[in-house]
Amino acid sequence: MTHDEYATLVSRLESVAAMHPTAYRLRVGALAVLGYACVAAMMLGLLAFIPLLTWVLIKLDLEAILLKLALPVLALVATFGRALWVTLAPPPGLEIRAEEAPQLFAEIDAVRRAVNAPAPHHVLITDKLNASVSQVPRLGILGWQRNYLALGLPLLTALTPAQFRAVLAHEFGHLSRAHARFGNWIYRVRGTWAQVVAAMQERRSKLGALLISRFARWYSPLFEAYSFVLARRHEFEADRIAATAVGNAIMASTLVALALRTRYLNEVVWPRVAARNLDESVPPPATFVGVVRAAPAELPLSTAQTWLAVELSSESDLDDPHPSLSARLAALDVHPSDDPTASTNVELLSRPIAAETTAAAHYLGQTVATLADALDARWRHEVTARWKDRHRHLVRARDGLRELEARAAQAPLDLDERFRVADWTEDVYGSEAALPLVTALVHDAPRHVSGCFMLGRLLLARSDDAGIAYLERAMEIDPGATAMAAAMIAAYLRSIGRSREASAFQTKADVVAAETEAADAERRRVGPGDQFAPADIQPSIRALLTEQLARYPTVGRAWLVRKVTRHAPERPFYVLGIARAEPWWRFVSDGSNTYLVRKLVEDLDLPGETIVFVLTRKRRALRRALRKVSGAEVYRRRNR
Repeated sequence: MTHDEYATLVSRLESVAAMHPTAYRLRVGALAVLGYACVAAMMLGLLAFIPLLTWVLIKLDLEAILLKLALPVLALVATFGRALWVTLAPPPGLEIRAEEAPQLFAEIDAVRRAVNAPAPHHVLITDKLNASVSQVPRLGILGWQRNYLALGLPLLTALTPAQFRAVLAHEFGHLSRAHARFGNWIYRVRGTWAQVVAAMQERRSKLGALLISRFARWYSPLFEAYSFVLARRHEFEADRIAATAVGNAIMASTLVALALRTRYLNEVVWPRVAARNLDESVPPPATFVGVVRAAPAELPLSTAQTWLAVELSSESDLDDPHPSLSARLAALDVHPSDDPTASTNVELLSRPIAAETTAAAHYLGQTVATLADALDARWRHEVTARWKDRHRHLVRARDGLRELEARAAQAPLDLDERFRVADWTEDVYGSEAALPLVTALVHDAPRHVSGCFMLGRLLLARSDDAGIAYLERAMEIDPGATAMAAAMIAAYLRSIGRSREASAFQTKADVVAAETEAADAERRRVGPGDQFAPADIQPSIRALLTEQLARYPTVGRAWLVRKVTRHAPERPFYVLGIARAEPWWRFVSDGSNTYLVRKLVEDLDLPGETIVFVLTRKRRALRRALRKVSGAEVYRRRNR
């Protein structure tokens, strides 16, 4: 299903759900049951097949092969059984108890009573500017739920007590209508199909694929769309429940405050943290503490108004069940477009919140500092490896910039070197510093594909429509850039409310992505039934490959061919088959073959996309197919 087909289906289902909400919920439940029933029927059918297989083989006096045939069937049964038992892990976070924060728990109890929701079994403090409720079944598909309420410490510091109360009411609104229990069941059905399909792909089971692939191709996108619409309706309903408890005005101001504070952390605070990555080889202490303290800071009014305008013009995203801000406000009968500053109090919301008046201070008191320190330690532990990798990359980029700058003082840089300067400048000093460099590059070389792509990307990030033309030029020059560039343009156009224009670009991206996926799948499978042709490589590349293979005493012979492919034929795909030099009687382990393939891939100058096989006895048919190709042999070890 393409993006446009999925979007059309979601739009149609939203209309159906709005007109017949109860019937729609029943329909989603019926689809979920159908998914489980299909897996269970396949599993029971396979179990029933084993006695039939046993009887037939005994009648034919073929008991010797019974075990060999029964084992794959039992493996498939186990796969289906594991898929039916999908479990949900408890959400991460620091658990806090009533004695540590009595005011917080008193508020939780008051709000959940007001919306008639069950009490949470666990309250967790997390490092997100977010809150959530989830129900984790103790007995898997049999249920017996435990309720978890996760509250982000940045959220508590970014909101007033009244706004935090609205967030609590929204989250308990999900529980009050049993959204979480039903939603978790739906999630487990999704997980069932994901596990089954993944297991089939991992095992490359032809029988499994035959049993499930056709049904999954129909069922998975349909169920995804149905459950997505239901999840979005749950968000609207939770908003209405919260508004009943705290009032429409408070609920609306909370939604706007969350949108503004999220942008502030993502676009101002976290980039400041990232800027320290160049000079700091490990995450600095108290970094997350600083993020928490920055959450309630003052926002420049003009910036807040710009951000709000962007948020209000953005459409609901098909990758996120949360509706757009404008849709949520409209559902509350709040219309900022009539009077943005009055309707949403954006001027008030952009002002700093005094530390002593935040929800964190009100409900957590002195515990805030302890929690912030604990979350800071967890954050540094989780990001240390990525931080170190990024630090090494930035140091190399900075050193490379210095080297190129020194070279530029002696002689003009070529186009690729100028692009590297712009690319590394973005990494080290940011996009604003890189923009004039890549602009000058594209001015001098209008068909430099990497330059056009980078310039288009940077301009769209600044909400400049001129970036579209540069990305279109990159697609024209290099069709390989189409999937990413078209998807980037589509996402930008959707974010500014131009969904009709976005649809054309998304369709283009979907077509290319589907073709790429088909081409990749075609290249993952190589067998004797494929069609092979002589490898169309230059004599110099062939001679180099022969010379390199001679360095491996374990390589006896090697054949290089090109697989004839239906998809993306402009991407030549080669197969290198290796016959080991060991005598037939010497045992060679699978691990030894895997190591040899890995070394060959690392050390050889292979042409284009090449897959390497050791042609063991199991691959005798493939070896015969490769040998039939004219001129396929690129190496034969000579006896001393």
